[in-house]
Amino acid sequence: ASAASCAAGGGGNVNMLSAALHLLSDFARSLTTLAESLVLMALARQGEGARGPSPAFVDAVAALCVCSFIGIGILAGAVKWLRAFRTYLRRERVAAPSGGPSPRRRRS
Repeated sequence: ASAASCAAGGGGNVNMLSAALHLLSDFARSLTTLAESLVLMALARQGEGARGPSPAFVDAVAALCVCSFIGIGILAGAVKWLRAFRTYLRRERVAAPSGGPSPRRRRS
């Protein structure tokens, strides 16, 4: 199953979704690093006396962007896993024998 079908809830493999999200976060990290290096190169050309953000500030913003991308990926994977787990629990409840007491009720 493709990552798109996994994300659409098409019953795909959660491991494939995790791998796709990991790949996406690596790609986002690479793009952020590229953008950061271009900004730092532009700042270096302007010289020391030029106004603008410091290299440390640019580095901090890039780090926050990377952490945000990773956090979004983790959140998306966690939501998908929780949905799969909830579906599993519902299937187990349906498959449980109906003759006995419900697992949620206590005997009085």
